[in-house]
This record gives sequence, structure tokens and C-alpha cells, in this order.
Amino acid sequence: MLLKQDLRCRARPGRLRGMSTCQPVTAVEEQIPIIITRDQGEAAMAVLVALTLQRDAEVGLQNASLVEARKHDEAIAGFSARMQRWERALEKWAHDRRKFLGLAGEPGEKKSLELRQGTLGFRWGNRKVQLLEGFTEETVMQRLRGLVKKAKRWKVYIRVKEDLDKRQVLDDTRPEVALLSKADLTRLGLSIGRDENFYIEPKLEQAAV
Repeated sequence: MLLKQDLRCRARPGRLRGMSTCQPVTAVEEQIPIIITRDQGEAAMAVLVALTLQRDAEVGLQNASLVEARKHDEAIAGFSARMQRWERALEKWAHDRRKFLGLAGEPGEKKSLELRQGTLGFRWGNRKVQLLEGFTEETVMQRLRGLVKKAKRWKVYIRVKEDLDKRQVLDDTRPEVALLSKADLTRLGLSIGRDENFYIEPKLEQAAV
């Protein structure tokens, strides 16, 4: 993938035709350079190294800006803490005086109070399942399991998730374990393989000298 106008290039004497020095820009174009010969491969790597160094320089400038921006963290945290205290104070005031302030509406009714510099109120969230006091999910599951034995209609409220344990398959096919043979895998419709991943390791230290 080339960066559009990514390579503002000037051909250099002695270089392969079509290869050049480049400066990065931002727009993306779906086009990949064609490399055929070893010399073209060497030149392409040189372009990649140059772009990598320029990118890293920009990242360094960005990081310096972030360090500068972090100097404001303490002030921002201080303002946020003070905001939270006043938000809690307003929430407690609204809770304690709901009826007096006209905020004690029924579900679905508007429950807000217009102040000179803002609005506060209560709004209903989405429906959710809640545990009764003294119950845990495990105690609820125990009750459900007991009810399922009496009537199958309760079974729909128990979720069972099954999936292939690939990690266990890998462990059991290791030579020192050998609990799953190749025949076992074939029977299951599986095999053990590896992906071959292409890599590039630019020699940035040499290029920077």
C-alpha cells in the first residue's frame, strides 16, 4: 500500500530508474510498487527505512507534545474532583427534597428541574434484572436448577455456552503428552498447523549514521 503523494520523489543519479527519495504524507492509495530484481528490493528497503526514520521523528515530536500536555493533569484532576463534590451535593439535595422540588413523578413522567444555569433531574434507564436482597446469582441458579427438574419451561433461563477448547487441543497434541493422535484430529475434523508470517527488520541504526 502506497501513501498517496507519499513519495514526493526526485530520482537520484546512479539509482534504479523509478526509485527515489521520499517524504511522507497522509492520504492512502491502494497501489503496491512492483519489485522484481534484487537491486529493486534493496532500493525498496532503503525507501522503507527512510520512511520509518521520518515516522519515528514525527512520533518523537508527538510524544514531546504529550509530555507538555501532561503538565495540566494535576489542574484537570483538581477541577474534576471539585466538580464531583458539587454534583454529589446537588444529587443529595434533589433526592432529599424530591417532592418539594417536583421531582417525584411516576415512571415515564418528566422529572427535571430547570435552574438558572442548568437542568437536573432523574431519568429512567433500561430495564434490567436485579437480585433481591440476600440473593446471589448462585442461589438463583440453584433455585432454577430445582425448578427445571419439575418443569422444563424454566430451562430457557439457564444459558449454556459451548465452544471448542483450542488450547486444550494444542496441549493434548504435544509430543510429550500425545493424548490426541493425528487420527483423532482427523476424526474430529481438525489438524494442527502453523501460519507463516512475513517480517521486515529495517536496519535503522545503520541508516541513521
